Amino acid sequence: MSNFEKAFMRPNLTNIGTVPATGTLSSCPDIWVSGTSPLADYQTVLASEEKYATECSGGVTAGMSNYIYVRAKNGGAESITRNVSLYYAQSDAIQWPSLWKDNRIGTDISPSGKGMLKNMAPGEIKVCDRPFVWTNTPKPDNGTHFCLIAQINDDANSNPFPEVSSSLDMADLVANNLQWGWRNIQTFDCGSKIESSYTINLTVPADISDDICEFSCEIAPEKLSGFQVGFSCSQPDSKGNPIFLDKTNIVQDSGQILGCRCFLKPGYNALVTVYLYNDNKKSVPKGASFPFEPFLVTTNQILKKTGLLHLSTPETQFRERMLLARDNEYSVSNWGMRALVKMGSYTGLFV
Repeated sequence: MSNFEKAFMRPNLTNIGTVPATGTLSSCPDIWVSGTSPLADYQTVLASEEKYATECSGGVTAGMSNYIYVRAKNGGAESITRNVSLYYAQSDAIQWPSLWKDNRIGTDISPSGKGMLKNMAPGEIKVCDRPFVWTNTPKPDNGTHFCLIAQINDDANSNPFPEVSSSLDMADLVANNLQWGWRNIQTFDCGSKIESSYTINLTVPADISDDICEFSCEIAPEKLSGFQVGFSCSQPDSKGNPIFLDKTNIVQDSGQILGCRCFLKPGYNALVTVYLYNDNKKSVPKGASFPFEPFLVTTNQILKKTGLLHLSTPETQFRERMLLARDNEYSVSNWGMRALVKMGSYTGLFV
């Protein structure tokens, strides 16, 4: 046996970075499945010595966004930067990478993107900079399960996609090249009927303020009384609090506002998944919608700094406000002594 002197993932908890690996090869503890609830402070938590000695215990839920994290350890003698790709395959196709090479699970800021392991010092454990988000996770065929496969690589493609054509070849790859990680996972049923869902990037412009600002993330459903709605976000807010709305009953066809408050710093970027549930098995009315709308909860001071004060003054004519909102993607509604600046509107619309 010898030490693997590159960034590596372990095939099981007993492995310490030696090859050829022995024991189970499809239980990579460095592919961490968090399910439908994202982890806060994941880069610190999962890189701790305590967590490095453990593996996740959950699986994924079909039809929903599932959050997955990948970590690695630098077994070399120099600091390195590497990228990580994540794929999924049905268990009956794992030995044919050509069948799953396009089954990429992207990060929360890029559907086809890669996570980064930046400036890994020798011996350092590091977690990818962004979570992987498996949106609208499918169900595997009967009698099969899903496998997650992670690939560590660099800009020179020093760890190219493998030429594998049998289960023995796949086992040999994972046992001898620890830049590949393989984890078998369970898929669970949601327990509710998801009528529709969509994802949006919650992005705060870098120049909107000099400090963390308060936001209100809202859903204002229309014509959907008797349905349920909820959302989750791939990142906590800038104070470490989760951004989410548990599945909540819609009790009126118009005027009900549901959501949560959060605090976001300039440059914040995350992926929000919005769900419409139909536990009562109702027909969806034509023209129904469930828009996700982030508002900046602001004061005149911030409005002045961002050049938006004119939008909230009473003398601004309706047509001018509409044009400004259209051209600048901002609109304002008064709320007591403060104002809500709409940063956009994203919706699933039934036509």
